[in-house]
Amino acid sequence: MKKQTLKKIFALIISLVLILSIIPLGAFTVSAVDYQDGDYTYSVENGNATITKYNGRDGDITIPSTLGGYPVTDIGDDAFYGCKSLTYLIWRLEIAPDLPM
Repeated sequence: MKKQTLKKIFALIISLVLILSIIPLGAFTVSAVDYQDGDYTYSVENGNATITKYNGRDGDITIPSTLGGYPVTDIGDDAFYGCKSLTYLIWRLEIAPDLPM
């Protein structure tokens, strides 16, 4: 009886290992969440906002100092991709005073 119990436990462990091996590792990772504030889509990491997309149509844009209460410290690589109306962009230095110059 003891041998059969061990076999059942071993079979259960093998089954669990096989099932878990087919689940992609990406299913367990936490991805960044995008938030919306006005014309901006942004993500938050370590309490700082990164603009990931500009959704407005204005030609002259001043980057806000905060989005959703988080200080804006970065602009994503493609944040303004496809903005054909963009003519002027201002990002004030007081937004991120702790960044090295």
